[in-house]
Order: sequence, then structure tokens, then C-alpha cells
Amino acid sequence: MLPPIHPICRLFPMLPHAELEGMAEDIRRRGKLLEPIVLFQGAVLDGRNRLEACRRAGVQPSFVDWQGEGSPLEWAIAKNIRRRQLNASQRAVLVLQVLPLLEWEALERRRQYASPERRLAQLCANPPQEGSGDDRGKAAEHAARLVGASPRYIQAAKRVQGTCPELLPHVTLGKINMIDAQLAANLSPGIRSRVLQELSQAPPGLAVEARRTIRAHCGVMPLRDYTEYRILVRDDQLTALDAGEEITIKLGDRTCRLRLVEPPKAKEATPSRTRRSTWPRR
Repeated sequence: MLPPIHPICRLFPMLPHAELEGMAEDIRRRGKLLEPIVLFQGAVLDGRNRLEACRRAGVQPSFVDWQGEGSPLEWAIAKNIRRRQLNASQRAVLVLQVLPLLEWEALERRRQYASPERRLAQLCANPPQEGSGDDRGKAAEHAARLVGASPRYIQAAKRVQGTCPELLPHVTLGKINMIDAQLAANLSPGIRSRVLQELSQAPPGLAVEARRTIRAHCGVMPLRDYTEYRILVRDDQLTALDAGEEITIKLGDRTCRLRLVEPPKAKEATPSRTRRSTWPRR
């Protein structure tokens, strides 16, 4: 019987079907799983995709217990952030999901280190209640640092969560970015349901098509479609750019020239001159 999935592991979405099939084919060819699945308290902490790939390949997975120190949540976040290429919108949604788990971990640590007598005295003096705004603010800052999310995008994610939380899973899957999710959240309920239906039918990662759909329903059409590229520059290319030279890069099927440009300098204010009157003195 396969172990259950830990809530920490569910923070990160499953890989697309094609990547899972490729992973399963590699495991089937090798006949074993190279990197074992990590368990915490009997549940899968890291390796949900590997577990599914083993199931598809018909190979028995291997397991190890988590032996780390400190927080298993922080360990899982650090491992997955390095492994996955999450954009700014996905990181902002991840902060909202991480925040309750961080608060739960802090509460468990207090319960673990406090003696029974001290714990009883604290409960009598301060009955259980919702965390204070200061504690929650510190937890939010800690979550943002762990994930590497932008405060601006986190605030946008909170607004979308309060208006239309059904949009956040599509942001996590890369179908729509946070800016357009705010646009969709402000639509009328009828149009918003149509947008949600089209997003649910689209495969993961098609943010450009989702953007066109949202803006079409808003009555705003983009002047032209565009694609975002992540450019990796080698050390020698970076040296050339710093020296003011141009380098050649490939963007899809196009060849482009890249050159760093210094920002324009602010104009210095000219000192004002005293204007003398030309009228004759009397």
C-alpha cells in the first residue's frame, strides 16, 4: 500500500503528463528509482512525482525517512524552489499556502518545548485565540523570504484570494499570471465563470492564451502577442556586455542582438539669473 501525501508535499503541483511519462520511461528502463522518496511521519514529504512515475512504470519505489534538523517545511520549500522554475505569480500563491503551515509549526514548537505546568498556566492566563496581527505579519515576512516572493505580488494574490479564490489554482499551474488574475477577479460573475471554464479546459503553461481570453472579456485587446523568455548569459558574454559590446542570442526562431544601455542621466538644474530692469531711473 502506497503512503499518503503530506500536506507540505501538496504545496507544489504535479508535473505535466508528458514529463511524468518521460520520468516513468526512465525508471522503467533503469528498473529502479535512483533518488528515493522522502517520508515524514509516514507520509510523502518529497517525491510525489517520483511516486506517480513508479506507479506508471510498474517499479517498486524506494523510501527513506527524513533525517533533517529544524523545520521539514523549510527543507521541502528550499529543495523544491531550487528544483522548479516558479515565476513571480506562482511564488506569491505559494506564500499564501505556506503561511498556515508556518503558523502550525510555530504552535507545535511552543507545545513541544513548554512543560505541562507552564502550558496549563499559559492556557489559563491566555485562552486560545487567533494569532495576533504582529505574529501573523512576522510569519508572512518569513514565508516571503523562504519562497523569494515579491511583496507586491503577495498583496495581489491576497486580493484575488478574497475576491475569486478559484483563480489561484490556475495561477499555480502557470495558465494565468497574477496581474491578469486581478483583471479576471474584477469581472462580472457571469463573464468570470466563462473565463474560469476556459482556463480549466486549457493545458498548464498556456499563459499567453489565457491572457488573450481575459482581456477579450474585459474589452481590452493587446496590441500584439508577446512571449516571455528567460535568458541565461555565460560569463564571457556577461564580460562582453559589461564592456559595452553586443552579443548574439537566440529567442525562439529569431536571432537578436543584446547590448546593455546606461540609463539616461538626469539633467542638472541651471542656476537662475537675476534679470535687471531696463527702465530708466527717475
